Amino acid sequence: MDVPADTLKETFAAYDASVAAGEDAEFGKKLFLNSLSAPYYAMKHFPYRYKTHGGMKVATDSQLTDKDGTPIPNVYCCGSTVADSGSDLAPNAGSGLVTGKAVVAALKA
Repeated sequence: MDVPADTLKETFAAYDASVAAGEDAEFGKKLFLNSLSAPYYAMKHFPYRYKTHGGMKVATDSQLTDKDGTPIPNVYCCGSTVADSGSDLAPNAGSGLVTGKAVVAALKA
C-alpha cells in the first residue's frame, strides 16, 4: 500500500482515541464510531466509471427480475448495475445497504 508504518500506527491510535472519547474530532463522524481490531485488510482502488444506462430490473429488495418481472432466486444487484445514467454515491450506497439486508435475510431464511 506504500503507507509508512509509523503513519498508519498514528492514524489507528488517533482513531482509537476518538472512539474512547465518543467523538470524532477530525472528521465529525457520528455513526459507526467503533473500535477496530486486527487483522486489517487493504487494497488499492482505482476509480473508474461504468454504468448500464437504466440498469437491470430489480424488485424492491434488489433481487434481479426476469423479463416478466418475476424475481430470480438468489440473484441480487446493486450500485451502478441498477442505477440510472448518473454516478451519484448516495443511490449506489443506499442500494448496497438494501441489497445487503436482503441477502442476509435470504441466507437466514
